[in-house]
Amino acid sequence: MTKLLRAAVWLAVVPLLARCGAQPSPGAGPPSEEAPAVTQPAPPAAPAPPLDANRARFLDHFAKREYAQALDAALAALDAAPADREPYMMVSKTLIESGRDADGPALFARYAAKRPDRAEPWFFRGFHEARLGRWADAQASLERAAAMAPSDAETRFRLGLVLQERGDARRAAEELRRARDLDPGSAGKAAALMVVLSAAGLDPEAERVAAELGARTPPSAEARYAVARLRLKQRRWTDAEAALREALEIDPAFEPARRDLNLLLDRAGQAQRQSPPR
Repeated sequence: MTKLLRAAVWLAVVPLLARCGAQPSPGAGPPSEEAPAVTQPAPPAAPAPPLDANRARFLDHFAKREYAQALDAALAALDAAPADREPYMMVSKTLIESGRDADGPALFARYAAKRPDRAEPWFFRGFHEARLGRWADAQASLERAAAMAPSDAETRFRLGLVLQERGDARRAAEELRRARDLDPGSAGKAAALMVVLSAAGLDPEAERVAAELGARTPPSAEARYAVARLRLKQRRWTDAEAALREALEIDPAFEPARRDLNLLLDRAGQAQRQSPPR
């Protein structure tokens, strides 16, 4: 089954620059003389906005693996900017890295109650519920998020993965189609759609998605790996091996392709060893 992808998009901290300037003296001098310039004291630097300040604290503590302090900074950023998706990501990432995944659903449920107008708390609640294998709860949370933000590709994508885990291939394909259409350049979304379509017996559509992915995006390890996953699902071992090797030629450090290639070669070796001699 498709494993939920972890993905996190992190923003760099942009430092605030203070400027000071010089102004001419307001006093009048003789017409033929230029009034002497008087340097004014630099105004005090404006304090950083709460999100920027807490982001900086978060990144500092997170880099040092000081997860308790990083979580405090992330929650402060969330309180300061509840309409911004980034603080939710900061909180979620910290919970995962600190081994507190199980705290995610209750924590984001509290923010959903505080901000009933926002889809983000429901999305991240569903994300953590899915990581915990609470598929029915995850589906309910992600459906709530999708109703509030119907054009969010990531919500549609995660909902499709959960529906796939629950065995609802038809609805999973519908959600993953929407996710692909909203984010046509994403190899990961196309890969998930291809696998679900193939599992549902819709191989012609799966092949069209694979062709469209190649046409829409430049050659990448992720795109070739997406095709390899489809070939593995179809049990087309030779084609899968070729796509995995292509992915590794593009990016030798692409670990998912190396892992699957090793598994495929190991399986082929076992089959060869088990075959009777001629």
